[in-house]
Amino acid sequence: MGKYLLGMHRVTTPGELKALVRRAWKRGTRGLLLSGGFTRDGILPIRPFLPVVRELKREYGLVVSVHPGLVDRYGAEELRRAGVDIADFELVLSEEVIRRVKGLAGKGPHDYIESLEALHRYGPPYLAPHIPLGLEWGRIASEYEALGVVRDVDPYVTVVLVYRPTPGTPMSNVPPPDVSNVTEFFREARRRLRGELSLGCMRPHSLKAVLDPLLVEQSLIDRIAVPYSNLRQKLGVYEACCSVPREYLDLFLKRPFERGIKGD
Repeated sequence: MGKYLLGMHRVTTPGELKALVRRAWKRGTRGLLLSGGFTRDGILPIRPFLPVVRELKREYGLVVSVHPGLVDRYGAEELRRAGVDIADFELVLSEEVIRRVKGLAGKGPHDYIESLEALHRYGPPYLAPHIPLGLEWGRIASEYEALGVVRDVDPYVTVVLVYRPTPGTPMSNVPPPDVSNVTEFFREARRRLRGELSLGCMRPHSLKAVLDPLLVEQSLIDRIAVPYSNLRQKLGVYEACCSVPREYLDLFLKRPFERGIKGD
């Protein structure tokens, strides 16, 4: 319902995007995340912005990350030609979540699998699948199936999110998954996936004090976005999104992102 977009900068034209990035660059920003709103078909309407993205990439050498939503081969190729570095793709395989929570009538798990495969074969050089836990009314079920799909594309990093009850939405009173269930999922992900595991920024604040230290202490994650405060002195800190490839991380050591662009 767009609640989390309110914390991001809004641009409605390619010219506005160009002006925003130029201002942000002068203040130290070295990366850009482009995300929704999305159409009722689950697509990010990014096509009119891609010529400017290509121009900004050439001019500034920005690390560009996109949440593309559902894409076909042509859409994936367009992102790559525009110089997008990272495709952050949320993989959902539950019919219930796709149709009732996301509101994508007429879409199903096959649309998400085909989009992931298109991005893997034809899209940006880095693909970071995101697996959200608990969107099916707090339950973790089809997310285990998603691990098998992710394993087939063998990504450099997989980002795991945890459903966060949000005021003003239909699921505001639905509790998030239990910490023990989330931890068990990470254990299985560690066993089945070869790339890094990242705990993304979207997770309930109420779980952080227990979940964050537990995952760090048990070596179940390699990255963590916006960690619980008591952990920060123990970790190497980069001011970047949790899916930025290691090859680029030095750009973000002690460099601030402009508010809202990073999505964290």
